[in-house]
Amino acid sequence: MRIAIDPGHGGKDPGAVGGQLRESEVALAISLFLRDELVDGGHSVLMTRETDVFITIGDRCRLANTWKADLFLSIHCNAASSPQAHGMELLIFPGSARGRDLAGHIWGALRDIPGLRDRGIKPRGDLGVLRGTSMPAVLVEAAFISNPENRRDHLETTHGRRRIAKAIAQGVMEWV
Repeated sequence: MRIAIDPGHGGKDPGAVGGQLRESEVALAISLFLRDELVDGGHSVLMTRETDVFITIGDRCRLANTWKADLFLSIHCNAASSPQAHGMELLIFPGSARGRDLAGHIWGALRDIPGLRDRGIKPRGDLGVLRGTSMPAVLVEAAFISNPENRRDHLETTHGRRRIAKAIAQGVMEWV
């Protein structure tokens, strides 16, 4: 299977910031672990970025579409004005049955991570990477970078990042 992985943000766009963490660096770290898991599982992987560079949303979609990816995963961290907001959620393009099915498998694996609240699967038609890709696409909001416990338990450490990547990979491999 040909899988495009899109680490959110990058370069001049750090994404959300929580504590000393930038969303762009956490998304890249999780994505690199995810790439390794999927390659080890026999899949071909295209990364939209492998370093801290800025890539437009249009270019991210073009890369995946031109490469003819079978699925597209965009990795992010959530943020909210309230530091109490926590958990993971998956975003899909409205009406995408295959995207919802893929998200369901990923969601099932992420749900097993201790202390990661389930915020569900939500349709979002306003997100360019979901709207502009021609294959099933899921945007993973791994945890809240604005929540101190989510940062500590899931986003700051190699262990937490690798655990998220393994869960996403498990869901993908169950879907294929």
